[in-house]
Amino acid sequence: MTLEDELIRKVMELMDGDTGNEAISRAVEHHDRGRLEDAVREYRRGLREEPDNVIARNNLGIALSKLGRHDEAIKEFQAAIRLDPEDATLHFNLGDDLEGCGLRDEAIAEYEISIRLDPGYASPHANLANLLDESSRSDEALKHYQRYLALVPDSPGGYYCYGMILKKMGRVDDALKAYQRAVRLDPKNHFAQNNLGKLLNERGESREAIKAFRAAVKASPGYVLGLNNLGIALTDAREPKEAVKYLKRAVSIDKGDAFSHFNLARAYQNMKKAKDAVKHYRKAIEIDASDDFAYYNLGVCLEYLRDIRGAREAFRRAVNLQPSDEQYRHRLARVMER
Repeated sequence: MTLEDELIRKVMELMDGDTGNEAISRAVEHHDRGRLEDAVREYRRGLREEPDNVIARNNLGIALSKLGRHDEAIKEFQAAIRLDPEDATLHFNLGDDLEGCGLRDEAIAEYEISIRLDPGYASPHANLANLLDESSRSDEALKHYQRYLALVPDSPGGYYCYGMILKKMGRVDDALKAYQRAVRLDPKNHFAQNNLGKLLNERGESREAIKAFRAAVKASPGYVLGLNNLGIALTDAREPKEAVKYLKRAVSIDKGDAFSHFNLARAYQNMKKAKDAVKHYRKAIEIDASDDFAYYNLGVCLEYLRDIRGAREAFRRAVNLQPSDEQYRHRLARVMER
């Protein structure tokens, strides 16, 4: 359950109750209509009359959080918890804002309290799992995602995150099943489709991988990483002409992405369009001068175009970046003889 879900529940509780506090009633209406600054002002006015109104204080915290005023939101959630320390939702909301402020350990503590107070409350299990995974506590994270999915079995996002943790732990088959479940539940989840495609590609199932990447970019036409992965898979499948179509789209969306320029150059290279390849390898290097493979491929294209001086310089740069690479050294030695 998200903060927005909690807001709806809490607002409805407040609206159902006759508080007799006109300021809080106005705050609820503002909040419900997205007028957050007005809601904050009225909540504060109402709380001067009813400082112990836990629901209003919680909703004030949510409004402040949505406005990005996290320090103020944290204080309101803490004040609400002092009034009602056994409310699992309040601890979850506090944990969510602490997490947003980068206070990971404090957020973990609040999520754990929320779960202890209400083990059947799904959201803190998911948030806690993510933080535990970031803290290299993947085994614990996995248990909380399993609990979350037991409580919310139709969550595509849950299966997506569960799959990422499984992949990180080396449980590739289980990760594949998790991603497949995620896309069955929501075929438009482009993140899950993309990760499914990557796993399938790693297993040598290139055709199925391409289907997943196509689904990812269909669901999100501006998804640059998905466009790149589809382009790479098509190039590897000896379909560089179609790959160019998707990779050109990626470059048009983010002209400063070296990865997109590199992959587009590689597709052109596979089509024997060396001049186009050179253009995009040079652009990739301009953006990221540490890419030894881009220098190497640039050298290959320049040698093909009989620009021997340019090829020597490109191979030299590749060797300087990776002195131990025998392929780079061999190619440089060969061109130096010409």
